[in-house]
Amino acid sequence: MCSRCAPVTHRAKNCLGRSVALAYNQGMPGSLFVLTTVSGRSIRNPIDEDLRRALDDVFQLSPPADEALATPTPRLPSAWLRYEQRPGITLVLEVYPGGTISFDQWEDAHYAREIAPSARLTGISFSHALALWRALRAGDVAAVRAENWETQ
Repeated sequence: MCSRCAPVTHRAKNCLGRSVALAYNQGMPGSLFVLTTVSGRSIRNPIDEDLRRALDDVFQLSPPADEALATPTPRLPSAWLRYEQRPGITLVLEVYPGGTISFDQWEDAHYAREIAPSARLTGISFSHALALWRALRAGDVAAVRAENWETQ
């Protein structure tokens, strides 16, 4: 990755006066990255530690025992990383307990029209999920799409 496209980190003060790292991707103006954790907390432009913590929370949960529940549904706890190009596409990588990850691609931020059918990977490891989230956060859409996705 070139230095122009590499994530840039700045220090700032949060509402409690503590120093926090703020990351954004210099090479992709108009892009937005939002991580949503299992608890429902949204983190704009997450740093690596945010990604790791969110995945820790998901991978610590027990996968569904019933095979019928093994397919991701809105009822299962999950964490996801959303990438929006403004204007442009919205991509979502959602990770579920047990190592299932879904990949959704939308024409815009309103989820009005899918670019491709929803796809998923099963049995992935923590490190594989982290690598996919890092690729998406870096804007490397080609790397994410290159996975062996199963369409639903």
